[in-house]
Amino acid sequence: MDSLRVICLPGLGADCRLFQDVSPLLADPVCPEWIPARGKETLGEYSVAFAERVDLSEPFLVFGMSFGGMVALEAAMRHEGFARQCRGILSVASCRDKTAIDNAFKKRAQLLAYLPDSLLRLGLVTFSERFSPHDLLENRQRMFLRAMANECDLTFFRWAVQACANWDRLPWDGDQIDVPYWQVHGKNDDVIPIPVGHADETWEDGGHLLNYTHPEQIAQALERMAGAVGGRAIALDRVNI
Repeated sequence: MDSLRVICLPGLGADCRLFQDVSPLLADPVCPEWIPARGKETLGEYSVAFAERVDLSEPFLVFGMSFGGMVALEAAMRHEGFARQCRGILSVASCRDKTAIDNAFKKRAQLLAYLPDSLLRLGLVTFSERFSPHDLLENRQRMFLRAMANECDLTFFRWAVQACANWDRLPWDGDQIDVPYWQVHGKNDDVIPIPVGHADETWEDGGHLLNYTHPEQIAQALERMAGAVGGRAIALDRVNI
């Protein structure tokens, strides 16, 4: 079986370091950088622009964390070339439509517009620390989160939060997307508490950062997706995980 490229898309305020534990398990992982957003671009519009930058010459899977899962879904629904080459989307700790964006998040998004960069940066760093005890992270993972919070592009972060708060994706069923879609959520995720019935699979002992706490299970889920289309996602030296 041929290996399938896995496009890894990170969450808000994060980058490729979010996949430090999953990537070594995969045969061909790639993590493209986010492109700059244009003004008041919607999440759907941004996803189409992002899809234009993706190498669509060969089939691939997408592993989208949180915000990344939302972008992957919108790209698959709006961009014909992306949908044609995408063999599956694994959406982790994410949302499948606007009903998962609660009012508390929307209110925080409004307040964000008035925060100076210094306070926003401090807030991101402080927020990153909360995952350590809650998700039982290792020290190296905690340091990754802190570094990402210190280095993330605040202009992009502000736009992305507003785009998520204003997301207009209505509830949908499988007939509205031609790409296999599987949503995994941690039962103890308090960042995006998933509405009942939204997740295809709920991991009882998981929080928000399943990429750090459950890398092998994520790799196995990607392998099942790849296997369904005659491909392989896991690296040959890791097939027994």
